[in-house]
Amino acid sequence: MGLGSGETSNLKDRLRRVSASARARRLRYRMIEEPRPFPDFLAAVDELAGGGEVSRMIHRQLAQPTRVQKRNILVLHAGEPVFAATLRRRALLWEPATSTCAPFLRLPHREGHLEEALSASLHEVVIPEYIGDPADFRRHVVIPFEVYAMPLQAADFRAYWSENTWRNIVKTRNKTSDLTVAIDDPDALEWLVARWEANWAGHESGETGAADDLRAVWPELLARGHLKTITLVAGGTPVAAYAMAVRGKTVQGLVTARDKSWTRGSLGIRVLIETMEAARAAGFERLDMGGYSTYKHRFAPSGGIHHTVHLRPMLPGRLDAAARSLRRLGSRTMGKHRSDRG
Repeated sequence: MGLGSGETSNLKDRLRRVSASARARRLRYRMIEEPRPFPDFLAAVDELAGGGEVSRMIHRQLAQPTRVQKRNILVLHAGEPVFAATLRRRALLWEPATSTCAPFLRLPHREGHLEEALSASLHEVVIPEYIGDPADFRRHVVIPFEVYAMPLQAADFRAYWSENTWRNIVKTRNKTSDLTVAIDDPDALEWLVARWEANWAGHESGETGAADDLRAVWPELLARGHLKTITLVAGGTPVAAYAMAVRGKTVQGLVTARDKSWTRGSLGIRVLIETMEAARAAGFERLDMGGYSTYKHRFAPSGGIHHTVHLRPMLPGRLDAAARSLRRLGSRTMGKHRSDRG
């Protein structure tokens, strides 16, 4: 009797992990993994993070446990730290804990070791938006996607909008004319995170696992000017908000949230337009809205290509004895399983 599909999947996973472990040993990588930050990990973060005090602060904070599974990964090469970052569980995969929270930060690593060090972690990892050179990952899946970005110093935003989009903007402004706009309001930050988490709870993407990290890191980023928020307020209560990261003269959209019970005009449209106006007034040159969501191309032109990285621990060309044994067993099992189905 052949193995069931679940057992076969477990067998393949064991093969993958043993194979990746064999490769890591040959390349002299050693991985240490803990759910909580440990002294050697924190020392390596301080050494490898780059970007100054704020970068180290964020990486240290994200290493702390939350309601979502986390793994603090320290990878050594020839006894020296070459990678130190926190992974957060997201659906069936893992992602860097900086995802959603501070995706503009590089993962703490020594140049030339990123791909091999991440492979040595033995986890299947997705980096939703990799900020470095996609050539850093030559052996893994790198998916390009188009992003949309508004040139904020353009003479007239309307030049980028169709007549239909412009009519929707005017209609929304008329229906929401009583709303006030708050900029960088720390009291509205908790509402933004809580509403975003509620809006997307249960979604298959699993993105809201970052919510506790947003609560931990964003207030400090806002206070230091590395985060900006735009909030629409009705009668003293927030009804929509947009959060952006500051990257030089660019602001990068992170999350948006709205009160779904609102019925007078589109809060999503209104908060986006107010965000563009406020960012322009503050002297920024570009609002990077990201990609994937279909509505974005109606409000901003193409802003270039970014990349998602899907990394699986690699199978080496030559497997060690344990991996060869597992592969033979897997081949026999799959052959028997196909015969059973036939």
